[in-house]
Amino acid sequence: MLSLSIRNRVRGLARPTAASLIGLLLLAPAAPAAPTRPGPIPAERLVFLLQYIALDYGLAVEEGEIASPFEYEEMLRFSQLLVDESEALRSRGASAETGAGLSELRERIRDRRPWDGVRELATALAAELAAELDLVTLPASTPDVERGRRFYLRTCAACHGLRGRGDGPSAAEQDPPPTAFDGPRMNRVTPHQVVGAVEFGIEGTAMPAFGASLDRAKLWDIAFFVMTLRSGFAPHPPELPLPITLADLAGRSNEELLAAAQEVDASAHPAYIDHLRATPAEAQGPVVPRSAAAVDSTPRVVLDPQSDLEVALRLQGAFAAVAEAVAPSVVGVTGLVRSDASPTSDAGPGAWREGSVEERLYPGLRPARSGSGFFVSADGRILTAQRLLIDESDQPVEAVDIELHDGRHRTARIVATEPTIDLAVVALEESQWAPTPKLNPVRIGESDRVRVGHWVIALGNPPGPGRTFAVGTLSSPPERQCYQGDLTATLMQTSLDVPMGGHGGPLLNIEGDVVGMMVPGPGVDLAALFASERELRSALPMDLAMAIYEPLVRSETNRSPWLGFSVLELDAAPARRVDGSDGSPQTGVYIDDVFDPSPASVAGIRVGDALLAIDGNRLDSVGAFQRWLYRSGIGREIALSIWRGGEILERRVVVEERPAAVAPR
Repeated sequence: MLSLSIRNRVRGLARPTAASLIGLLLLAPAAPAAPTRPGPIPAERLVFLLQYIALDYGLAVEEGEIASPFEYEEMLRFSQLLVDESEALRSRGASAETGAGLSELRERIRDRRPWDGVRELATALAAELAAELDLVTLPASTPDVERGRRFYLRTCAACHGLRGRGDGPSAAEQDPPPTAFDGPRMNRVTPHQVVGAVEFGIEGTAMPAFGASLDRAKLWDIAFFVMTLRSGFAPHPPELPLPITLADLAGRSNEELLAAAQEVDASAHPAYIDHLRATPAEAQGPVVPRSAAAVDSTPRVVLDPQSDLEVALRLQGAFAAVAEAVAPSVVGVTGLVRSDASPTSDAGPGAWREGSVEERLYPGLRPARSGSGFFVSADGRILTAQRLLIDESDQPVEAVDIELHDGRHRTARIVATEPTIDLAVVALEESQWAPTPKLNPVRIGESDRVRVGHWVIALGNPPGPGRTFAVGTLSSPPERQCYQGDLTATLMQTSLDVPMGGHGGPLLNIEGDVVGMMVPGPGVDLAALFASERELRSALPMDLAMAIYEPLVRSETNRSPWLGFSVLELDAAPARRVDGSDGSPQTGVYIDDVFDPSPASVAGIRVGDALLAIDGNRLDSVGAFQRWLYRSGIGREIALSIWRGGEILERRVVVEERPAAVAPR
């Protein structure tokens, strides 16, 4: 995964020892190192350097002798840098004792003291400095090990190997070779150190900084996955839950966790720690950002003193807080069609008759269907369901009414729709009678981070005084990210029962991020659906919706582009695991089904091919495939780069509109 320029830098180092373990962390697409900037060094980086010294000093000095001149020079340089920054740290809140400790650490390194003493002091200083400066360095939510694995396979396995042994297909080109992650020293590494290495890098080595090019949540996903690559990793659930928190898992090594667990249960086994590494969601304690002070060297297990009732009340408060925060972003959506009925017709004696809001605001029109939507931009764009914007004959409605959170009504125009997946974008129109209200766009989350059992919350604001609110869990995640084939497998399945008024409304995680949009499953008769007030349990993943949002808005289309094949991520290919060992591609998407007849079948595209690029635009995910397909547009001829059996083939096809007869299953 290293760029050519970085490989050349590695060769030029002539380093006498293997890359350090912390250097394991060239875990992202090649990116330039952060430029050197004047001013104080970020305190988080200084904490990382202390952790780096604690781990790698053992490579530099053995029994008072220099074992690796390169490593030892690093230790001297970094310890001096820490001392040089002492005054700046004092001005930011560090204590004089911490400054004295940094000087003591430098002297121990100069004197080539034993590793245990240097490691103990460096680890303690890292914790003290983090506590004094109140650095938040732990994950804000539970890392997703499976997602970390997928990211590792796509971007890291080429160098570090499928199983982290440093034997990837590109390893032979690098000197020194990529670090292996399967050695026993991984028992002394923490995910926090892994994140620091990726984020800050080490100047003068082949480990650049990737902090500006990788989302922090992905850093934690990768770091937690790397911890599972150790040789002998054999997770086994403990008989009784270990009171170990997510903060413990993120900030402590296997050695520290095992020592802490054995203080509570003398029979605690390393396999129990492996189990928590593989399933961090089973860690006890709330998932909230915490100070890096938790990354100290004192082995301990944190017990949660909260009672069951207090925990329940906290959870209840969290649900209410999400509803209150997101409700202003959720709107009512009504599709209006022509009406032949007289708005002033007599309801008969002994009965009240009041015209509807739509009759007063839109004379000659009547509501066809209604549901919910939510703002995704501050300029008034709304995501909602396409099925709310068609009439009984599947024709577009005459007008769209939006009822805002405070009861005001505004008209909207249909910007674009994707009928195949029940997605529409509408935009508020300017009004000469009323100023544009302050809009509250939602915060878009990542649907692929939601796991089975995670809390989900559905909000709806159908026209009128009623609201919909439902709390449940994710029952089944999407099996695929592409709806070109099996749409059912593309949807998220929940335990919720959401009234039809929530159709088009947001599905939220417990942090208030939108991770989906409530929709009925495919193949449902629309007339029966709206007449029966059937309850919804499926949601369109936001990863898919946002992958095509921008090209939808740009093209303002109401048709579905179609090539006639469906795709999967490379590592999800059913026939093989794409690991590069057979020369197979490291990027692209796997073609798992081809419709016949279709543009793809006419061009000779087969199941098992990998699609590398569209019009020269490389594909690194299913989402990228969706985006470039929509950007291409219906009726345009495009070039497809296909990998097949070690060869790259070029095929030209014309993007067609999806025929109604081949709607996804």
